[in-house]
Amino acid sequence: MEILAESRRRLNYAKKILREGEVLEVLEKYGEVLVVGSLAMELYWRRDIDIVVETRNLRCGSIGALNEFIEGRRFSKYQYGDFMDYPREGRPKGYIVNLFHRGTDGELWEFEIWFLEDISHYEKQLKEWRSALNEGVRGRIIEMKANGGLKQESSKIYDEILKKGRKR
Repeated sequence: MEILAESRRRLNYAKKILREGEVLEVLEKYGEVLVVGSLAMELYWRRDIDIVVETRNLRCGSIGALNEFIEGRRFSKYQYGDFMDYPREGRPKGYIVNLFHRGTDGELWEFEIWFLEDISHYEKQLKEWRSALNEGVRGRIIEMKANGGLKQESSKIYDEILKKGRKR
């Protein structure tokens, strides 16, 4: 039960820094925004926040948002990645903005913001996962993440566990 309480505490803190950093407000200027991953699923453990932004002009949108974040000075570190001209297996084709925040617990929190041409896949995936989620499965996933039992991306954990849950 302590793991679930810690997950809830981290989830609440993630929502707080999302608000205080005005992240969604900045991103909404550049396109359609969707919070995905652990925060959207409320299966929070690692200190990361995943967001996708659908925009027509990926480069201008991603650079514009990055510059706004830098000017706002709400984060301690900023990174930018080009996965259009420099694609990588297992990564979407787009641009990524990473924002880093040192939490009150001294730990480093990371926002991973992808600027993409189409986010419909993420919307569909999130809907499927949420429909298969129940409290028992939620607890099992959080415990797996907390105990480091699976050294894979959370999305693979969700696919594996939630698909099994739908078959039962």
